[in-house]
Parts: sequence; C-alpha cells; structure tokens
Amino acid sequence: MALFRSVKALDILARGSRSIWASSAVPAKQNLDPIQELFVNKLAEYKTKSKGGKLVDAGEEADARREKEIAQLQRRYGGDSKQLEEFPKFNFAQQ
Repeated sequence: MALFRSVKALDILARGSRSIWASSAVPAKQNLDPIQELFVNKLAEYKTKSKGGKLVDAGEEADARREKEIAQLQRRYGGDSKQLEEFPKFNFAQQ
C-alpha cells in the first residue's frame, strides 16, 4: 500500500514538473522583459565571439600565460597541445 502511494506521488510530481517546465519556456524574441532580452543578446554575442577555440575577450597577456602553461605541461608530461586538450581515455579490464 505504501509503495502504491509513493509511486502515485512520483507520478503526480512528474506531471506537475512537466507542466511547470513547459510553461516556463521563453518565447522566441517576443514579449521579453528587458533583462531577458539583455541575457539573450549576450548569449548570442558570446556565441559569435567563441568561434575559433580561443578565450573570449582575453588580451595578449592571457594568451601568453596560457601558452606558457601549455609549454610547461608539455615539458613535464610530454605530448603536444592536442593531446593535452583531450580528455583521457580509460580502459578497465574485467576480471
């Protein structure tokens, strides 16, 4: 009986959260308040600036510091910059 009540409660919560989620969607470029409009504009601006794989709005000093850190990592651990930017691959053998 208790299991049935908890399953029923989860079903009610899932349905309620779906309706809240669906109703909280931002309409496309219409009826936005000024804060939402600024946020959407900044996201679009960041998207255009972030193409190319470099740091966004970073100066020459930040780029030089990044290159220096990559060079130190290459000396310490070997490999090239492509290997340093990849996520390591793990293989676990089943015993």
